[in-house]
Order: sequence, then structure tokens, then C-alpha cells
Amino acid sequence: MLLNFRQLSFACATAGVFLACFLSAARAQTTPQTSQEKIWRFDRTDSIGGHPTEVIGQPHVIDSPYGKAVEFNGVDDGIFVPEHPLAGASTFTWEVIFRPDVDGAEAQRFFHLQEQDPATGKDTMNRMLFEIRIVDGQWCLDSFASSGESNRTLLNCKMLHPLGKWYRVTAVYDGKELRNYVDDELQGAGSLELTPQFAGRTSVGVRINKVYYFKGAILMARMTPRALTTDGFLKIPKRQGVRSKAWKRTSKKGTGFAPVPFLPCADESFGYSPLTVEKVKEVVECRVTPGRRTVLGKLGWFGESG
Repeated sequence: MLLNFRQLSFACATAGVFLACFLSAARAQTTPQTSQEKIWRFDRTDSIGGHPTEVIGQPHVIDSPYGKAVEFNGVDDGIFVPEHPLAGASTFTWEVIFRPDVDGAEAQRFFHLQEQDPATGKDTMNRMLFEIRIVDGQWCLDSFASSGESNRTLLNCKMLHPLGKWYRVTAVYDGKELRNYVDDELQGAGSLELTPQFAGRTSVGVRINKVYYFKGAILMARMTPRALTTDGFLKIPKRQGVRSKAWKRTSKKGTGFAPVPFLPCADESFGYSPLTVEKVKEVVECRVTPGRRTVLGKLGWFGESG
């Protein structure tokens, strides 16, 4: 049976820890309890997750291999959402599919969940962030979470990743430990006592106080109020492709002709597109030129015109 605010306060007082329990009771009274995952898709800028946004600069919607995404210039672009999607969560999994681009600043904040004081509406010191650091032309993940005097930074720049590719980053808090991942690979872990945060707001593409801008793109985010294992992590969507009318012989004699399903040549982020051409058993090279995508199989060149 759940105790109400008055009962919980009395119980805490009799235990000699009134102040700490009072604050916990007050937090329970004012913080919405999350029970379901929240998915934010970045296919527009005027509304994210069903919430109207405040936009600074000119972040814009782009076509990515996985659907619409929002691109940030790393200079003055940002989106602010009047919602803290993990407010009230005692455990959580926070995932973002994003693409960090080249030529960004050394330190960038791309997703910031910020608690606000329910009495004043001002930002507190309690927050959760996804950040990146640029080292030798590559990036490493920096995750941060704080609650009162307790905080944890997870930054491991021995694990570097190429820029210009799509990744899923994840932060998991199980009530005792904070862990972070790039795709399914653990980057770091550390103990943390994190009290569920009050409601608040979110900034995307920039820190909440409009510094440390992010250069790159964001596809989607998912916030789940429980600790997931890697098996339950968000999967990067399948590439959105097109079907060709046919493969045409474009150079070497004897390569043949076959109508087949065709996915665009993959960008450098995810390697080569799969082929179903009967005679092409292995992709050797994939080239993209204006108006044509061409794949070199071990028997010769096959390409799509148009």
C-alpha cells in the first residue's frame, strides 16, 4: 500500500531522518512518474516528441539513409523542448541515434536533460548529458549525470570512433551504476546514487545555456524508465532504399543483365549495400557519381542508370 505525503513524512521523522525523507516525499509529489518509453523522432524542428519547440539558429531537416533527421551546424543551431523525458525515473536507458560530423569543436554537447526547481522554475544543478570530445580527428563519448552531491562522468578517449558515421549511443542507470555504450560496445561504467529528477526541459544540439554547440545530425532518441541490456537496445533502422528497374552491363564483356532489388550504394558509415544479383557473389567496390550508382562485383561492373 502506498503512503501519502503526510504518512511518509511522519514515518521519516520517527526514523530520525526527516529532512532527507521529506525531500524524497516532496519530489514524489511533484515529479511525474514515467512508466513507458518515450520516442522522439527528429523529422521536424517545430515539434519534438509532441512538444512545441524553441529553435535557435537554423537546424534543418535532412534525408538520411534511415529517414528524416535534423542537422546542426555546430555554431548557433539548437532546439529546446519544454520536457524532461526521464523526470521521475529511478532507473533508465537513454538512447540516441546520431551522426557526429567533421570540423566540429573539440567539446560538444548534443543532448541535455535539465531538471528545474518546481518552486522557482529555475534550472538546478541536476542534469543528464550526452557529449562528445574530438581527439586526433575522431570522437569519444562523454556521458554525465548528477543528483545533489552525487555525480558521475564517463569519458574514455582511448576508445575513439570515426566521424561522419551513424551511431547509437546509450546511457544505462540501474539504480547503482551508470554505464555508457557506443552501439553495443561498453565505453565506461561507474557507481552513482541518482535521485529521480524533477520535471524540467531539454536542449538538443547545444548545452542548455547555449554553449558547446554540436555539429552533426540526430535521427531519433528513446528514453526508457528501466535499465535495459544490450539485447533490448534500440536498433538502427534499416536503410531506406529504392528499387532499380534493372542492372545494366556498363563495362566488362560477359557481365550480363539481371533485374534485381537494389539498395543505394551505402555511404562510408555502413559499408556496402547487399546484392541479390545471382552472378555477383562479392562486392569489391561501390562508387557514387552524379546520376549513377555503380557496384563492382568480382565478375565485372554492374550499375544502375538514372
